[in-house]
Amino acid sequence: MLAISYEDISHSSTRPQRCQLRVLFAVAAVQASIACISSWLLLWAVMGAAQDENGNAGSWLYRLGIVGMEGLTPGHIVSMMALQVPVTNLLTALSVRTHNNSSFLWTAPSRPHGLVLAMLSISLVLTTLLAVFWPVHAVDYVTTMGLAYGSGRDRSSLFIICWVWLYCILICIVQDIAKTGMHKLLFRYNIFGYRCTVAAVDAPSTRMKSS
Repeated sequence: MLAISYEDISHSSTRPQRCQLRVLFAVAAVQASIACISSWLLLWAVMGAAQDENGNAGSWLYRLGIVGMEGLTPGHIVSMMALQVPVTNLLTALSVRTHNNSSFLWTAPSRPHGLVLAMLSISLVLTTLLAVFWPVHAVDYVTTMGLAYGSGRDRSSLFIICWVWLYCILICIVQDIAKTGMHKLLFRYNIFGYRCTVAAVDAPSTRMKSS
C-alpha cells in the first residue's frame, strides 16, 4: 500500500485540488460493498461444494464442473477464501484509478507507476503461492491445507486457482463499472456539489510523475 504513494497523478497548474470527501466515501462504499458481497457469494458457493455425510458435493459448482463429485474439504475452502479476498482487494487498487472522475480502468491515460505494478505483482504471486502450498495445519479444530494437498478433491489445484482468479477479475470489472456509474450519477444530480468539484479538477493540468 505504501507503493501507491509513487503513483502517477495529474495536478492542477492553476489552483489547488479540491477534495470532496463525501464523494470519495460514496464511491469507495460502492466498491467495498461489491468486494464484500463477492466474498459472501463465493463462500456460499464453496460451502455448498463441501462434502456431505456421504462424501459427495451437490452444489452448482459441481454441476458446472468446477469441483468434482468428491467436493471440497474445509481446509481447501479456507485456502480458496484466503486467495479470493486478498486478490480482490489488490485488484481494487487498480479499479480505483480514474481520469476526469468518470473513466474506466482501461481508458486511463496513464499506466500505473512501475513500482506500484511491481509491488502488486509480488503480492498477488505470494498470495497465490500461499493458497496452493500452505502446509496442512489445524487452526481452531479446522484442518487448513493448500490447494495442492489433501484428498477429497478430484479437480487439479491449477484449475481451481484459475477459476478463482477469473472470478476476481470479473469482480474487478464490475467494481470499475460501478465506480464509473456512481461518478456519473453524482454528476447528473449534482449530489454533494459534485459538479463544482469536477469544474475545479478539470482546470488545465500538468502531469506529475514521482521521481
